[in-house]
Amino acid sequence: MTESIKRLFLLALSITGISGCVYEPVNIQAQTFHNNEVQSVSSTPIGVVMGLSFKEKNNHKTEISGVINWQASDDLLVSEYAIYLASDLHTPADEPLGIVKGVEKESFNIPDNTQRNQYKFILLFTKNEMGLANQAAAVAI
Repeated sequence: MTESIKRLFLLALSITGISGCVYEPVNIQAQTFHNNEVQSVSSTPIGVVMGLSFKEKNNHKTEISGVINWQASDDLLVSEYAIYLASDLHTPADEPLGIVKGVEKESFNIPDNTQRNQYKFILLFTKNEMGLANQAAAVAI
């Protein structure tokens, strides 16, 4: 803060009758304590992508392939996207179909001959180093 703004602030305090106040700039940072150590607060993303779509390239009933497209989440905590096949809207496969690093990418190619198994949906989760978001965008396959 410039010296002239600081003087103006102190003048305003004296005019309003508030005296004995000292201006000190404050730097606020969210922190938590764990085992008497200060740690930065972190969390998983809460944002969900919009406009998720899937364009199938393979007409075989036991396999899928094609392109998944979406509009990026505006959640600042997102650093990547995790794509899963799923049997329903709440049960993703154990392993992701793919991880898309970087938030500027908005598509993923499902490779040829990917086994469909019992899966009926593609789920796309936002993700960061702390883990997956609680909710995902979904598209039927």
